Amino acid sequence: MNASTNDPIDNQSSDTGAFPQVDLPTELSADVDTTGAIEDETIQSVRWDFCLLFAGRAWMSLPVYAPSADEAASTIDAFVQRLNTTLKSKGYPSNICSWTTGACTSS
Repeated sequence: MNASTNDPIDNQSSDTGAFPQVDLPTELSADVDTTGAIEDETIQSVRWDFCLLFAGRAWMSLPVYAPSADEAASTIDAFVQRLNTTLKSKGYPSNICSWTTGACTSS
């Protein structure tokens, strides 16, 4: 998984009523396995939109560039797992973040 930023997550209290103050990427790109690809073959990445959720609330839209929906979902899932691990170490509940397909919508 490649993120467009590698900024560290800032220390933040574990208040689940407010979104954590963290530096998040503006987009992600799937790590594409080119094993077995024909020379000169270009693997096309497509934009897949996801909504990052914090405590079940829409937090931010996060596009993932990947050649398939499965690879996009694997990429956002790995990112959210890593984010949850970091937030847990800062006092947030386990698995506080999740995702859903499609861009976030305002209510």
